[in-house]
Amino acid sequence: MDQAQMQEFYQQYFYYILAAGVIIGLIFGAIPLTLAIRRKKKNLGWLAFILSGLVGAFSPLAGVITAIVFVVIVVRTRSGTDSVKDEDISSSLPPK
Repeated sequence: MDQAQMQEFYQQYFYYILAAGVIIGLIFGAIPLTLAIRRKKKNLGWLAFILSGLVGAFSPLAGVITAIVFVVIVVRTRSGTDSVKDEDISSSLPPK
């Protein structure tokens, strides 16, 4: 395929290529979404899902990289329930 044929192919199937990139981004964006939901970080998970789909529209490889970055962020950040210590809970209870 020479350059003219490649350009014609891309112009003819532009929307299919765009949709395929979005779908690939959303498929890989579902990984950090499910991981974030299990770790009680829904907002971060939805952000990862949407951004992976949007970035995947421009480049499917970039959508996959975005999903990987968000997986690392979700795994490395603490959830809201992990940061509460037992002493904090016992000090807030009324005395017996």
